Amino acid sequence: MKNIIILAALLASTPAFADKMDDSRAAYAKCLTEFHNEQIDAGSSVRSFNQSVVEACAEQKAAFTKMVVASEKGFGSSTSEAEAYAGEEVQIMIDAITTQFQANIEEKTKIIQEK
Repeated sequence: MKNIIILAALLASTPAFADKMDDSRAAYAKCLTEFHNEQIDAGSSVRSFNQSVVEACAEQKAAFTKMVVASEKGFGSSTSEAEAYAGEEVQIMIDAITTQFQANIEEKTKIIQEK
């Protein structure tokens, strides 16, 4: 068991793993941005957006969550601790996009995607 934990920690600290983590975070952020812009175009209410954004981008959200959990377990967290932390990371991203939507809906301002 100790060897598995050490291996997981080594994998989580490798540049390739960090790149995958960054890629999964970027993919989720991109999808949330696209969702934001679609909802701006649709004229969604803040309430409607806030309810629907939680379920938006399910595939990207799951991939990002999986990477955060793997990373945290690599640093010695239990599964429940890692899942809780991943949930917090996802919520930070959701909170950021809902704040943006609230600020942008009145003027119908879209977020420009980074390249």
